[in-house]
Amino acid sequence: MRALLMRLYRRSRTDRWSSLFGQVAVYSLVVTAITGVFLLFYTVTERTCLGLARRERDEAEHGRETGRIVMSPDGGYHQIREPVPAMAGSQRGQLPRLP
Repeated sequence: MRALLMRLYRRSRTDRWSSLFGQVAVYSLVVTAITGVFLLFYTVTERTCLGLARRERDEAEHGRETGRIVMSPDGGYHQIREPVPAMAGSQRGQLPRLP
């Protein structure tokens, strides 16, 4: 009887450890997945904001695109831009540089 109880106790003990390691592995996977999702959202938001800031900076420095393309006398093409009234004059030099 004692041998049977000892064998059952040893088997249940090893099952407890394997169950514990399995739970740790699953929780680690869940934490990694959640962290990755948040990092992905942060990166997408950051890159979107930087892109919008670059676009605004380009518009403030060079003016708004009009969609008109003209050919220069030497055969090259360039686009006509109109100045942006809100950023005209002295404010153009005060824009910060983006990374």
